[in-house]
Amino acid sequence: MMLKSPRKLLGNGKLYAAIDVGTTKVCTLIGLLEDDEIFRIIGVGIGRSLGMRKAVVVDLNQVGDSVRDSVREAEVSSGVRINSAFIGVTGTHISSFNTSSAISIPQDQAVSDKDLQRLMQHAWEMRMSNERQLLHAVPSNYKLDDHSEVQNPVGLHSSRLDSQVHMVTAASHAINNLIKSVRKAGVAAEDIILEPLASGEAVLRPAEKDVGVVVVDIGGGTTDIAVFRNNSVWHTAAIPVAGYQVTRDLAYGLGVSYEEAEALKIKYATMEAERKGKPVPDTVLEMEDNGSIPFREFQDILTARVEEMLELINVELATEDLHRVAPAGIVFTGGTSKLPGMANVGQRVFGLPCRVGVPRNISGLVHMLHDPAFATSVGLLYWGARNSGQELRRMNRPSPLTRMWLSVRRRTPFWKRLFGR
Repeated sequence: MMLKSPRKLLGNGKLYAAIDVGTTKVCTLIGLLEDDEIFRIIGVGIGRSLGMRKAVVVDLNQVGDSVRDSVREAEVSSGVRINSAFIGVTGTHISSFNTSSAISIPQDQAVSDKDLQRLMQHAWEMRMSNERQLLHAVPSNYKLDDHSEVQNPVGLHSSRLDSQVHMVTAASHAINNLIKSVRKAGVAAEDIILEPLASGEAVLRPAEKDVGVVVVDIGGGTTDIAVFRNNSVWHTAAIPVAGYQVTRDLAYGLGVSYEEAEALKIKYATMEAERKGKPVPDTVLEMEDNGSIPFREFQDILTARVEEMLELINVELATEDLHRVAPAGIVFTGGTSKLPGMANVGQRVFGLPCRVGVPRNISGLVHMLHDPAFATSVGLLYWGARNSGQELRRMNRPSPLTRMWLSVRRRTPFWKRLFGR
């Protein structure tokens, strides 16, 4: 049986889909949330990403084709057809700020869910811009009548409700291009989610989010940052330096192609002085064309670029008193975080505990997903399931008519099946 929507019930669970359109790869996941804690992954589609640069769409058709291939692979492995999904976004066009909002509550009435929506609406209207699109309005705490903070004010009586709110906005053109490219693959955007927030859902422990922690997601095109404290979001940012820049600098410095530099990075890169199975500094790296490169030269470039990237992250976080705000330290994730020794280097740079986080609380088709590179993909499922519908949104979700049109559009004509694209 082919399910048409990722939100229909399947057995005792609910079905969701997520698409992570990254600079280097596209990952589509279809997951079944059987309880509030564990997703059973039933469909996985992973492919090369074309048409993206530093997490921004630069070629609609190439991105659409990349997404279509990934979605088809996930559908085949799951036996489920999707026509909408949660989509991840990042990039330097993302902006965030903290603001305060306050509303009055009618006399003798308790705070309701509608009041929370009204509070978020008020926060956004104070900073509205036609060129920006709201992605998230996340409250960090609530106050009733200027009294002590409460985590959930619903059902409590008060004449005034205050909150600190973390607002995340994006350039409207960047979001529209992302939605359009995904629609070219026949999939509507159920919601757009900031990627470091999703990554945090996948790799953080509840205690870390409570006491304070920083997620640093080092992907292919950008490094994404999110600071969590008191189970809410305090700060988010994106830096246009990540794994791609490391590989590019290796290629320039060593005089090899980008593809050769990437292969060397995957095979030999380490942030440890010595590691079993890795070459020691006085050895050479053998190339596929029978050439060779001194390991010391390779290592010097790699170490300089990775440490420079971590220093840029430190500059971004310099406005925060990290030891006070994030005593739980730094959690690295994303593909570049897999470099051996990354946590030790991070601890030296930030002066805080550091670890590398992998997706948690998943079952099913997970042999590839217990990997930092898939933190965002898994996290999109969790953030979408737990938060979609609870936040103020400025993005129109796909209507039933749009879903039907996209489903029809995805049906491949018989002549394409016979003769190819």
